Amino acid sequence: LPAFQKLGQIELSPTLRNMRMDEVPEIHIDSQGGLLDISFDIPQVEDGEFANVIAKLQENAEFYISESGKFYHFNEKFDRLKAALNELDDQFVIQGSSLHVNINRSFQISKIFENISSSNFSNEFKAFYEHLTHPETFPYEKPEHVKAELRSYQETGVRWMSMLTHYHLGGVLADDMGLGKTVQAITYLLSNLKEGETALVTAPASLIYNWASEFEQFTDTVDYVVVDGMKADRDALIHGKHQVYITSYGSFLKDFDDY
Repeated sequence: LPAFQKLGQIELSPTLRNMRMDEVPEIHIDSQGGLLDISFDIPQVEDGEFANVIAKLQENAEFYISESGKFYHFNEKFDRLKAALNELDDQFVIQGSSLHVNINRSFQISKIFENISSSNFSNEFKAFYEHLTHPETFPYEKPEHVKAELRSYQETGVRWMSMLTHYHLGGVLADDMGLGKTVQAITYLLSNLKEGETALVTAPASLIYNWASEFEQFTDTVDYVVVDGMKADRDALIHGKHQVYITSYGSFLKDFDDY
């Protein structure tokens, strides 16, 4: 067509015009458990062809012709989408007409898709992003049986850890020494452990009894046990019915299969 346009005015029939698609598809981004679902509304592209379309965009191709004969012109409107998909690399799984991405890339996904006008973020994703960037807004009530008054930054730490658990994420509470990470962790466990669930605390061997004393100091409702001693003693403790198990890194490596 560009060659013929140089010769004069071109008029396309309605049928031919309908075969041409040059609009960036609607993109819907949602959070589902531990995954982000990035779905594309591409007319007349079957689910089996979706992977081909994504591959062409990542290759910076100028067009794609679908099995139904549609001509998709990847003009300059698609530049930001191509850049976003290239930034994702191949760290996604295709299912139907969606890309599934690990939820730990949420911040990145928000940034690389926010400038694509056809992108829409679900209310669930927006709420998650708000909690991720402002953990102090995550709903939380301190358990009544925690015998400690948390400072504001400690309460924010508990909210943050609870938020990560809610969204199937992990994290590292990296406060400086002496700022009460242990009491934050204990409060987090008491806030999130449900009946029948157990937790494992691993620590340097020199600190496992310190953890026990902290549990003793800050709560009287948790059934905890320190897994220490000879192998036979540790096995008996591990196979006992307790809510929280406290052990050293070295013992945990030796007893991994027993847990």
